[in-house]
Amino acid sequence: MKPAMRLQTANVKARRRAGARPRILPWIMRGLTCFACLATGSCDKATQDNQELIVVFAASSVADVLREIADRFEAGRAARIAITQGASGSLCKQLELGAPCDIYLPADPAYLDRLQDRDIVLGATRRKLAGNELVVVRSGADAKTWTTPDGLLDVGLGPISMASPEHAPAGRFAMLALKNTGLWDRIASRVIYADNVRLAGRYVAVRGAQVGIVYATDALAFSGEMSVVYRFPHGAHAEIIYEAAACARSTRRSEASDFIEFAASESAGEIWRRHGFVRDAR
Repeated sequence: MKPAMRLQTANVKARRRAGARPRILPWIMRGLTCFACLATGSCDKATQDNQELIVVFAASSVADVLREIADRFEAGRAARIAITQGASGSLCKQLELGAPCDIYLPADPAYLDRLQDRDIVLGATRRKLAGNELVVVRSGADAKTWTTPDGLLDVGLGPISMASPEHAPAGRFAMLALKNTGLWDRIASRVIYADNVRLAGRYVAVRGAQVGIVYATDALAFSGEMSVVYRFPHGAHAEIIYEAAACARSTRRSEASDFIEFAASESAGEIWRRHGFVRDAR
């Protein structure tokens, strides 16, 4: 099989795996229009009963940890959390178009600034939740580590996966880090873009790309399938911070604010840290 065909097959497998989520929320439960359903990521299933449903639009990189935090929050409460995950920029655009949502949690606070300026999210409810790091990963569990990012030049002519800089903060962070190290112009032609950072990690996990640039938490999520070979130092790119805010159109502002406060609490801090996030960012 030709390299291009192998990459295409791997990409298809990666996208299928990316779509295989254990808990799916039908868009019809919130009366979303078809365009919103197609434009955003997969939706997290919530119990279909009389309990209040709080919809969270969240960056793909926090979907796993947020589900665990939501499970703990839901215990003993009537409210249920439904997580719609996707690229932060794509979710932001859906909110600007009027998609129903109670909480927005992007991977870059700049999106919250943008929506707050337009009165789409409530500034008084904003809270910092956690931070992250940017790393280079290779397929396999025992790849040799690098002392500099120049290793990207020494891995042959294979593809390098990263999230799309157009709508995923991880892609912009990666591009900035590579430009700051003088590597971008030398490897740009080899980069393949994924819709979000988790999918970029999956490309490496299924060997559709031999190297990828993802968050440290994504590398942990694929533990055993890939190795971290390099960590970009502090200052190589903008600080990676996760903040959340309640949406102005939400009819469940009180419950949404309660969940944000819980996600920012030390009780949830243990969960963030276990998933590899940095809590010092708070």
